Amino acid sequence: MREYNEPVFTYQPKRFEIGDDRVRELAKVRTEMNETASRIWTQTLGDPDPCLSLETLDQLKASAEYIAKAVPFLRSGTQSKGINGFDKLVLKDIEANARVMNAYLGYFHLGKIPKKGGPRIEDCVDGVFGKGSWDELKTALHQDNFPHRLMDEYSRAFHETGSRTLDSLSVLDGHGQSMAELRREFKRELDKSGKAVDKFSTDAGIVTTPGEYILQFARAGFSYWEAPHSMASIDEDRFLCHRPNGQGEYQIFSPIATLITMHEVAGHMNHDIYQERIMPQEMVVESGNFIYLAHSRSAEGAALAVEELGMDWMKENAGKLKLSEGDLRKVELFKDRYAANKLPRAMGGFLNMIQLAEERPGFDADKKLAKMTRNTFYQRDPIFFAGGTQAWEYFQQAAYFFGQNRASELVGKMRKKDVPEDQIQPALMAGIWCDPKAQEKFIFKHFLPAIEEQHSAKSKKK
Repeated sequence: MREYNEPVFTYQPKRFEIGDDRVRELAKVRTEMNETASRIWTQTLGDPDPCLSLETLDQLKASAEYIAKAVPFLRSGTQSKGINGFDKLVLKDIEANARVMNAYLGYFHLGKIPKKGGPRIEDCVDGVFGKGSWDELKTALHQDNFPHRLMDEYSRAFHETGSRTLDSLSVLDGHGQSMAELRREFKRELDKSGKAVDKFSTDAGIVTTPGEYILQFARAGFSYWEAPHSMASIDEDRFLCHRPNGQGEYQIFSPIATLITMHEVAGHMNHDIYQERIMPQEMVVESGNFIYLAHSRSAEGAALAVEELGMDWMKENAGKLKLSEGDLRKVELFKDRYAANKLPRAMGGFLNMIQLAEERPGFDADKKLAKMTRNTFYQRDPIFFAGGTQAWEYFQQAAYFFGQNRASELVGKMRKKDVPEDQIQPALMAGIWCDPKAQEKFIFKHFLPAIEEQHSAKSKKK
C-alpha cells in the first residue's frame, strides 16, 4: 500500500480483466521476462563495476522465445476459442513485448562472436520500435526536416540568460548569507512549481483531487519520477538563477522547471497510478518490470502529451503566473526542441555501433552522420558524441521521439472523432502498452466506451 494520498481521477472505469486463463498465465510469463530484463539493466547500469551474467541473458532469451511460440499457438485453430475482444489485444501486446526483447537479444546476445559483422543495428532498431523506424530516424535528421531554425531561436532566447546563470549547485551547496537566501528562494520556486502543477492537473480535468508526492531537487543532471517512493526529482539547473544585464539582484526563471514538473507529476505519476488502478494486475507495469526498450514509447509519449496541455494552461493563466509573452515563448521553445534534440546523439551512437561492433568494411560513423544530417561538424569533430554511454541509452533517447510521434497521432485521431478534451489524456494513461495498434484499439473499443458508460451511470444517478 502507498503511504500517501493518491489522486482522485476524473474518469476511472472499473478494472479491466483478462477473461482467458491461458492469456492470463502468458501475461504472467511476460512480467517475469521483463523482470529478468530489468535485472540485466541493473547488472550493467546499477553497479559501479558492470558485469553481465550469461545466466540472466539465457533466462531472458528463453522467456522471449517461449512467448514468441506460445502466441501463435493460442491463435491457431480451436485454441483461439474463448480469446475475444480485450484478451486479443493483451495477446498482441505480449507478442510485441517479446518481439522487442528478441530483436534486442538477436543483436547483442549472439552466443558466439560472428566471423563477419553479424546482425545489423538497422534491423534491431526496426525490431524494437517497429518496421520503418530506422528510416523514420534518418528522415527526421535530414537537413530539410530537422528543426534548425527552432534550435537557433532557442539559443538566441536563452543566450543572455544562460551566459549569466549562476551554477545551481553553487546555490544549493554554497556558503554565505547570499547563497543561503538564494537557496531559500530556490526551494520556494520548487514549491510554487508543485502547486502550479496540482492546479493544472485539476483544471485540465485529469484529476479532481491531486495526489501527494515528494518534490525535490534531483542533483543528477536530469529530472525523473521514482514510483516506489512517490518522488519527483527536478533538475535544479532548470531553475535559471541569473542577473539581468549582469548586475543587480539575482532572479530565478522557473517556468521551464514547472513544465518539467508537469511531465514528471501530472504525466508519469498520474500514469503510473492510473494504469495500476484500471488495468488487469497481469498488465500493470511497475518499477521492477519497467523496460525502456518496450515501455518508453507509451510512458514518455503520455508525459510529453501532458506538456502540450501544460503549455496551453500556462498561456491561459499567464497573468496569474506573471509570465510575459517572451517567457512563454522560451518555455515553448524548450518543449518543442526536446525530443528532436536527442536524435543526433542517438543516431551517432547507433552508427558507431556499426563501425565498432559490426566492423563493416570502410564504414565511417562520423562521416555517415555528417552525410545523413548535411552537417559536416559531426565529421570534422569526431569526438563530438564520445563518452561512456551504453547502447541501451541510444534506444532510450530515440524512444522520446517515437513516443511523442505516437502520442500526437493518437491525440489527433481522438480529436478527429470528437473525443472530449478531458478524456484524451486519461486515454493515453490507460495502460503502458508495447504495441501501438493494440493500444489504439483498446482506447477506441474498450476504454472510451467504458468512460461513456461511467459517465452515463453518474448522469442517471443525478
